[in-house]
Parts: sequence; C-alpha cells; structure tokens
Amino acid sequence: MKGKTGQFGKNCNLLCSLAVKDSKVYTGASNGSVMIWSGSAVAKTEKEKAHSAAVNALCIHEDILLTGSNDETIKIRNADSLDVIFNVDVGFRLEGSVCKKIRALDVMDKRILVGTFGSEIYQLESSQPIKNTTSDAKLRVLSKNMSGHYSPNYVTN
Repeated sequence: MKGKTGQFGKNCNLLCSLAVKDSKVYTGASNGSVMIWSGSAVAKTEKEKAHSAAVNALCIHEDILLTGSNDETIKIRNADSLDVIFNVDVGFRLEGSVCKKIRALDVMDKRILVGTFGSEIYQLESSQPIKNTTSDAKLRVLSKNMSGHYSPNYVTN
C-alpha cells in the first residue's frame, strides 16, 4: 500500500500489520495510526490516533477490530467507524513478561490471545463476549500459555 501525498495528512510508509474483511483492508502503521482502505484509496482514518507507538497486530472478529501496539495497549474498536469501545492496558496486567509490546492477537468468544515481543502467549478473559464488548467490560489474565526464547535485538520502538 502506498500513501498519496496530501490525501490524509503526513505520510507513514512503514506498514506494520494488516487484516482483511470482505472488501476492506485494515492497516496499522509505525506511527500508531490505523486506516481502512478501499482499493488503493484510504476510505477511513481514525479521528484521533489511539496508539502512541507502532500498531503491530490487527484482528477482525465479526464487527470488532482489535489493535495491539508497542505502547503495550490493546484497543477494541468498532470495525466500521474505528471508534474505541474498550482500552486494555496490558502493561500492568502481564506480570512477569519480559517484553509486553503486543506482537499478535486472536479472539475466541470471551477470550483474547495475546502474543508479545517477549515470545509469550497470554490468554485474557472478558466478562462479555468480545463481539458485544462495552466500556464497562471486565478483563482478567486467565493464563500464560507459552514462553519462548526472548531476543531483545528484534524489538523496535
């Protein structure tokens, strides 16, 4: 994907993550922004950048988009408007993690699988099905499923 100068503000050419649903392509960039593309044009951008660092993980689950970032947060969003429904600060939730920057996400009903740059996989559980998440949802760390070999040389800002 190549940005068009002046079309949506400052260019950010480093694509960090990608997800596809129907004819929409969602991208996460190194500057923390999330965009929806239709063909080669940007169809929608966020009203306000929700991440302060690179968006490394995107996951589509029905009408919900999850975004994960180097800023150690997960945002649960409306997939059409990109509005944030729920904010998950994993920085203090993932105790014992060697690097809490988000690398991968997946959803299973009330559970979110979180892969970190520390080569760990955590399972978070919501009080509500993720597709029906509201701002008053409760989220807890269910388990740490895996821990691999951590290599700090590959961590980026």
